[in-house]
Amino acid sequence: MRFTILLAIFFLFSCQNKNQSDGETVSSKALPKAEVPMETNPEEQNAVDTIGDSEVILVTQKPLGLRTLEDFEVNGSGRTTKTNDSLFVEFLKSFTTYQNSANDILYDHPKYETWNTLAYSDDDIIKSEALDFQDSVKLIGFTIGMTEGSIFLEKDPEFLNRFSQYLSKRMNSFKAQYNLENEQPLAEDGGLAITMNEHIKRILFWEIFVNDHPDFELPEYANNQFEIYIFYLMFGMDNTPIHDWSDEMNVRTEMIDTYRSVISTYPNSRAAELLGDYLKYLEEKGFKYDRSFDEYGRRNFPSMYGN
Repeated sequence: MRFTILLAIFFLFSCQNKNQSDGETVSSKALPKAEVPMETNPEEQNAVDTIGDSEVILVTQKPLGLRTLEDFEVNGSGRTTKTNDSLFVEFLKSFTTYQNSANDILYDHPKYETWNTLAYSDDDIIKSEALDFQDSVKLIGFTIGMTEGSIFLEKDPEFLNRFSQYLSKRMNSFKAQYNLENEQPLAEDGGLAITMNEHIKRILFWEIFVNDHPDFELPEYANNQFEIYIFYLMFGMDNTPIHDWSDEMNVRTEMIDTYRSVISTYPNSRAAELLGDYLKYLEEKGFKYDRSFDEYGRRNFPSMYGN
């Protein structure tokens, strides 16, 4: 069990080293003191252990999340919330890069199939190594997410909430919504995975957040979230389309009613403006879905289509 946990932590440290060598992490000038790699004493130098016939380097330096949290616990109370907010955002960017790289490594790791029993096995037959792995990533700021029968690393809301006392009310509001959307993603298996009421709540949250906080430290994030949610409300997804499956491909009545409800309930919102224009388009189309909807989407939401 000990070797399993060490191996799990090793590949995450490998991920961190990869980020640093690729220049993906934020520069040391933008980071709190504890974020800058420090020299280690002899007791903290890398060790070599064996698993089977393979030698594994065990990196003992604290990973990104724990180093940042330690800095906040030591220095956060002596800084302004504005400074802490900025440092937290820079950490969140680096932590996301760290997470993405760790997931790339995870999928190709020789132990992945063992760890992946967390996704599809009954509790009584999950591999013990998988449970050890789950515990080990929890220690450094992650939880195990699952989708389509596969595991991945997700940021642990409980870990991020340990920063709350050092952050502004605005940043904590953002963090609460960020955690919610990570725990309850918009989509799964090619279809919408939240209720219509929750979908609308998220659209309005991000619109209001953008309007109330024009100087927010992540200016594009809130705008992008608003656009993502309004886009999928208007156009649906492959497994939850806005139309029925009849030959006529009629736009579903409940979708039309939802658009009209948002417009009447929040008449001065940007969401109402976008949906009002969209309803006019739907009327012109006789409320029948066809491939021209893709052209409408590209014209009004080019960022959703990339290049």
